[in-house]
Amino acid sequence: MPYDWWYGVEDLVLDSVQIEGTTTMLVLEIESLASTSQNRKVTIITNSNGGLLAKALMIRLEQLGKNNLVDKIILVASPQFGTPKAIAGLLYGDDQSILMGAVLSKSTARTFGENTPGTYGLLPSSKYFATVASPVIEFSPEVRKIYNFKVLYSENIDNQTELFIR
Repeated sequence: MPYDWWYGVEDLVLDSVQIEGTTTMLVLEIESLASTSQNRKVTIITNSNGGLLAKALMIRLEQLGKNNLVDKIILVASPQFGTPKAIAGLLYGDDQSILMGAVLSKSTARTFGENTPGTYGLLPSSKYFATVASPVIEFSPEVRKIYNFKVLYSENIDNQTELFIR
């Protein structure tokens, strides 16, 4: 099931989504799929950010007393605690350009990321910071020449509070 990155995963679970020209609610889609399966349950298989969407969907299904509609969830490469690459993408547009900037430049990608709620769901959680070696982000001398992140973040980012301080 495709979804729109312009929305946060919680919004996608609460609002309707466009699937193959039809508008539906994810909860209704789960109900529909479960009603036609042999065991009246569905198995959800996700990749990457889809795992975060499945997690938000399960929270919503549980609130509605319908979590019994899901048999199991299989997560493939899902950033359950977030990923530091999201920080680099938001700060600099790192690894976001397409065709060396001919189709999408780093600065345009950075602007897209800043204005795409789905991106913020990928930022490292407090649990991520608690389980990895610190600091998670260090600003190199080259970066400090271009961007004045030191004013906002000091020399590095080693906890979630620092990440969201500004």
